[in-house]
Amino acid sequence: MSNFSASVAPEDLLPDPQPSQPQGWLLGSAALIPVNLAPSLLLAVVGTVQSYGRCWQQIRRDPLLGLAGLLSAAAVATALLGEDWRLSLPGMFNYWPFLLMLPAFGAALADPESRRRLAQVLVLGSGLMLLLGWGEVLWGWQGHLFLGPLWITGVAGGERPAAAFTSPNLLAIYLVIHLCLAAGLWGVTRSRLTRAGLVAMLGLGSLLLLLTASRSGWGAGGLALLIGLVLRRCWWGIALLAGLGLASLAAALDWPGWRAVVPSLIWSRLADTWDPQAPHFSSTANRLDAWRFALQMVRERPLTGWGWQSFPALYNAQDPPELLGHCHNLYLHLAAEGGIPLLLGYLALWGWILARGWRAWRCSQDGLLLGMLLALTAFFAAGIVDVVILDGRLHLLMTLLLGAVWGSSLDPLHSEQNGVPADPFPSQAFQPMPQQSSVLAFSGITLFILSRLPDFLAYRLDGLTQFRLTHIPPHQISPFPRREGMGGESTPLQKGSKKLLLTHFRKSSVVSGVPHLLPWSSQSPCWPLIPSSQGISYPWRSPT
Repeated sequence: MSNFSASVAPEDLLPDPQPSQPQGWLLGSAALIPVNLAPSLLLAVVGTVQSYGRCWQQIRRDPLLGLAGLLSAAAVATALLGEDWRLSLPGMFNYWPFLLMLPAFGAALADPESRRRLAQVLVLGSGLMLLLGWGEVLWGWQGHLFLGPLWITGVAGGERPAAAFTSPNLLAIYLVIHLCLAAGLWGVTRSRLTRAGLVAMLGLGSLLLLLTASRSGWGAGGLALLIGLVLRRCWWGIALLAGLGLASLAAALDWPGWRAVVPSLIWSRLADTWDPQAPHFSSTANRLDAWRFALQMVRERPLTGWGWQSFPALYNAQDPPELLGHCHNLYLHLAAEGGIPLLLGYLALWGWILARGWRAWRCSQDGLLLGMLLALTAFFAAGIVDVVILDGRLHLLMTLLLGAVWGSSLDPLHSEQNGVPADPFPSQAFQPMPQQSSVLAFSGITLFILSRLPDFLAYRLDGLTQFRLTHIPPHQISPFPRREGMGGESTPLQKGSKKLLLTHFRKSSVVSGVPHLLPWSSQSPCWPLIPSSQGISYPWRSPT
């Protein structure tokens, strides 16, 4: 039997007291993710330096190193070429450090044992988030924890649990990732005590995910669960999941009798997505407006983008101002601020790593590797409606998992037993393939189509937004007045009006008083500034 399905004793859930370096530094970094980002990043940097020093000969032969390095250089160039480099330079730290860490993480996590210990540390660390989240729900925890003058962690407090994050959506994605990892550990563990502990964490985490009322978290978690059930051929689970989904949809559409069966927390939140008369349809309207604005930015500068943190500066510079920290779409965010080529580079890097990881899983059938792949799939699916990459803890967590999946394709065990090449790109010079000319031609055509896609999507999305917003009173759309052009009038940002975007952007420069803070600060523009929902209350919470 493969080492992937080896028995895990209860004491194996605890990390090795003296792990080998640089894996030990990465395990320490993973353990501190729920606590504080600063020491976690510091340990990750130390592990990265050591991994490059010890595994450089292995890392340098992989073309993914060149792609990651090229993307990190492009992230820096985007900051320097942005319209306001003083705003863009701090924002680039959300990108290039993680890109340079990724190859080192892949080399350090190339063996199955290091990946198993990483998953164990992450799942154990998620217990802190569960504690904070349930404390917020049951006892109304709110406040900050200090160690002398140093801030350690805190709980925002609100109607929807967010634990130590700034938004319930971020907590939801965090929970989905760790639920996938816990399920993967459960599949490779034979100890009954360990399985019982994992089942308890799965139950508490799933219920807390439901209470976050995050549609993006529900959708990402449902997608990951569906893919896992299909791959494991669990047909009764697929039927149960489909039944629950259809029942929730029927209640949200107000089919007779269904709202008496489905909890109101579920159907009311789903109804907010498409029902203009719903009390919180404003969240959907804000997303549509942000997507249209981002598409217009891409249409104006499709190749170079506007620079990091340019979207909130432009969007919030409207008169009257509208507060929004990002465009609620990871891929539009990268295209608008970094340009379409940078977006394609990110998609190529992520897709290449996932493809190699799925290939390794097909040969090994490792349940833990499947959990990591499902966690990453859920993360990128959530990127359709949120820019979760801007949170430093989630970005570091995603980079660790991408490195682990990358390392699974470098595992010598696959080469010897399963037929997956440990290093599919040997050190000798790369030989040209006959299909290269076709690939280049296809890439050129695709780039041309994508350069025209923003015009088409902006036109379609503009019509959809106008259709939606003409059916609801303005006071139900947003707590802030809408900008001109949302009610069917001519929008101030039409094709060919680049000077208007520049005017909006320059209004948000240092002269006008917009702060330029370091990333990962709670007041930084690169953090999502999402007002919390006020329409969901828990029966056991006393009103404030």
